[in-house]
Amino acid sequence: MASGDFQNSFALFDADGRLVDWDRGFELEFRYAAPFLKPGIFYAEILRAAIDTADAKKFLHDNFRTSDFEALIQNRAANLGQEMTREYRTPGGRVVRVDQLPTERGGIRRLARDITDERTAEEALARAHQQLDAADSDSDGALVEIRRNPDGSYVFPPISEALRRMLDFPLEVAGLDAMMVHTRMRLPPDDDARLGALLENSAQTLEICTLEYTVHDAHDTLRWIRQSMIPRREPDGTIIFTGYMRDVTREKRAEDRVELLQAIVVRSTEAIVVFEAAAEDPAAVTILYVNAEFEALFGETAESLIGQPFDILRPKDINGDGATLIAEAMLRDDGVPIEYQTGGASGMPFWVEARVEKVQSLPDGRSRWVVISRDVSERHRAQAELVRAKEEAEAGSRAKTNFLANMSHELRTPLNAIIGFTDLIANEVGRTGWISSYTEYLSDVSNSGRHLLELINTILDLTKIESGSLSLNIAPVALPELVQASLKLISGMAHDGQITLSTRIPADCPEIPGDFLKLKQVLLNILSNAVKFTPAGGTITTDVTFDGDLAVIRVADTGCGIPQSDLSRVMQPFVQADNSLSRKFGGSGLGLAIAEQYCKLHGGSLTIDSVEGQGTTAWIALPRASIHNTQDSVR
Repeated sequence: MASGDFQNSFALFDADGRLVDWDRGFELEFRYAAPFLKPGIFYAEILRAAIDTADAKKFLHDNFRTSDFEALIQNRAANLGQEMTREYRTPGGRVVRVDQLPTERGGIRRLARDITDERTAEEALARAHQQLDAADSDSDGALVEIRRNPDGSYVFPPISEALRRMLDFPLEVAGLDAMMVHTRMRLPPDDDARLGALLENSAQTLEICTLEYTVHDAHDTLRWIRQSMIPRREPDGTIIFTGYMRDVTREKRAEDRVELLQAIVVRSTEAIVVFEAAAEDPAAVTILYVNAEFEALFGETAESLIGQPFDILRPKDINGDGATLIAEAMLRDDGVPIEYQTGGASGMPFWVEARVEKVQSLPDGRSRWVVISRDVSERHRAQAELVRAKEEAEAGSRAKTNFLANMSHELRTPLNAIIGFTDLIANEVGRTGWISSYTEYLSDVSNSGRHLLELINTILDLTKIESGSLSLNIAPVALPELVQASLKLISGMAHDGQITLSTRIPADCPEIPGDFLKLKQVLLNILSNAVKFTPAGGTITTDVTFDGDLAVIRVADTGCGIPQSDLSRVMQPFVQADNSLSRKFGGSGLGLAIAEQYCKLHGGSLTIDSVEGQGTTAWIALPRASIHNTQDSVR
């Protein structure tokens, strides 16, 4: 609507759209309305006066493509009170920027400025950037010029020689209709509409637009095309888009690879840290990147680590092993995994496996490295468990081997006695008749048989326990009776060995539930061991106490004791403190193991403490309340 050439203009309107003040620039801008300008005139009246010439009406028609000038005036007058920025071109081709700014009292300040030189500089800069992009690109490019007619239709130039080369078309394609390229774009409707909208917006605003789309070349290979367009408006309203097309397929593929690798690193289940080592001091290492898994594993945040020296992680290192191993791995640069213990997010140490590899060497001598780590604590636990199981299996195998070797002695001794005495009697009774010594021999045969039966029963009991087929006959058990019955059986051995037996049992000792015979076997095993390993002049004390819900039978002797190295093994099956065949004391090595399992079947426990050379104490703890016979407790 303006017609004059000027640099700047100013006008102030009140809240009703009446002119309050203006400057010379405003008069030049609205040259045809200048004679009518006065305080109080409405903005709409100024506009009507400004277009009251043929040149002004042609200007409006070319810029706004409308002949309904009154509607245009009303629209502009209505928008006067709004804060906004717009641009237009004068009949002389100058570009004017108009800013409408509201005042505190509801009025409007209208500021206009000629920005033609700025826009020209911007376009020149854009063209320079475009030329630089074309020069930097390894792929061929093609200049293109598109026309947008005043009626909104587009005219595309024929296929140029440069475009033909870029898409590898045959020579005869040059000069053909550009629709051939358009049909090979094969865009979804939404993408086609998006590109059209970008062109239309550029035509309205005269701003540079950049289009990116795909097209199939002569070999039906998908190519990415980037097209930068600079629009200009002709006097008749035609928009000319001048631009440059270039193949950016390699760039897009590189971008896709970068995005893919970034997604893999970000979502990786392994902890990743990237750091940079200085050229002059490889030990001066700065952290560049950590992924989310690294944050979760080590309990750190990217914000607290990036840009910091690698030593910031040293407090988590256990004994400095990690830092040393990483430094050595950097010197080797062979990618061989290393393992060390470090601190984690939970504060607990864990084992980590890490691979250290150089990923980039910079021209200035700096190098960039990546450490890919994962928690292998479970693997270490599994390995330790395998080692422990192997050691236990080997120990069990050795124990069973020792047991069989010892047991052969234990079994041969009574069997030799049985066979020897019975052969002697069978061979001699016919010649000499029965003599009194044969009665003593038969007693020895009977004792050897009972000893042999006891050994076999012991082995069978352990087999039943391990198979879960042993059951208990639960009934009330009087602890004084249990203790006295057991002591009676070993009293002869104690007398022969000059050992003193003493007991302390409460007078009002209550009964407990249990299997009398099995508990007797437990106590008898403890007492017989005490007699066996207590020298002449020693004492064995048996007492009964109560501790909450438990009844406790304690047997303490002043014997030779058990070495600390053997104390943890004496209740394992087939284990004896002395495994040599010439050991001083006999036995199967199963008594304590069976006694412990019997206690567990009762819901109780057997505990042994000993000091070598001072004696041994055993505690049999049994529940005072009723129990259920279940094998789960001993498996």
